[in-house]
Amino acid sequence: MNENIGSNLKTLAQIVGYLCLGICGVVGFILACLGLWPIGLGLIGGGVAGWLSCWLLYGLGHLIETLDEIRDETKNLRKQANQTGSGAQAQTNSTVMNDLPDL
Repeated sequence: MNENIGSNLKTLAQIVGYLCLGICGVVGFILACLGLWPIGLGLIGGGVAGWLSCWLLYGLGHLIETLDEIRDETKNLRKQANQTGSGAQAQTNSTVMNDLPDL
């Protein structure tokens, strides 16, 4: 579960957002049709607000996925720099890569 937490957060955000929008929209519409229009409109508005707030969770999941990709690319670059033979360029690459923080 923790290996792909970014995609899990994105999936959770989509599920919660659409459920919130769907359930609140349907119940709000039914209440508005029954004459309880202030409550119905409040539910519809709350469903839309809940759906919009799930964008933050989706964005966090996307950010985590992107950071995982950057971490993997940095590890690959570090491996390539360590495998490079001797020479000035290899020494420079190794020095630069060793200055990177461990992730």
